[in-house]
Amino acid sequence: MKLFHGTSLSKAKKIHNEMRLRGSGVPKNYENISKFEYKGKEIDSNTTDGYVYLGNFIWGLEFGNIAACSEKNEDFVVFEIDVPDELLEADLDQIKHVRDYWQEEIDAADENNITAAESFEFCQCVRVKGDMLLNDYKTKYAVVKSTYHSGNKTAKLLFLKWSDDPGDIKVIQDFKELLEWKSVSLSTF
Repeated sequence: MKLFHGTSLSKAKKIHNEMRLRGSGVPKNYENISKFEYKGKEIDSNTTDGYVYLGNFIWGLEFGNIAACSEKNEDFVVFEIDVPDELLEADLDQIKHVRDYWQEEIDAADENNITAAESFEFCQCVRVKGDMLLNDYKTKYAVVKSTYHSGNKTAKLLFLKWSDDPGDIKVIQDFKELLEWKSVSLSTF
């Protein structure tokens, strides 16, 4: 399955140098905003250590943009990685954020036994346990302008992340196709 991982330009350079997406010991982008209240409940937005988090294209943009803005960078990187389905697990961290939208379906699926496919349906995100060596996967990347840079297309696209409107989906796909994608193994930052 083709999945996406967004991160800041500085972190992407480290990933590229190591040819590895780390699942453990990765500094969080959300230290200052990791806990917030939603509908009277405290939500912890930190991710569980030991996993690499992946999503569809728009969520790769979302998380890359968050990383870039937290570092006050004008650019971020989104990696496209072709990951075998058998490595994918449910992203239980992201599922807790979409619970209000999918409560009935999550309850029916048994929250503790949600499959990767159900996770992708509920929140368009999954995770892989441990590190991912980029040479083990077909991987490419693109540099994208963050919303730290005002007045660009990224800001408009991020508002479409929950849309299932065919026109919005086409706008996202067109943007993806316009990016300059580079092979990780054949390029340097």
